[in-house]
Amino acid sequence: MNKTVNINLAGIVFHIDENAFETLNNYLNALNNHFKNEEGRD
Repeated sequence: MNKTVNINLAGIVFHIDENAFETLNNYLNALNNHFKNEEGRD
């Protein structure tokens, strides 16, 4: 059984397992890298 992780994304709390967190984290990092030179990327 995987551990669960509590995350807060845009003010909404989600309870996801570690595998989902890793996938989401990779996706968010890819978005950050794609928009790294854009104004207002944060």
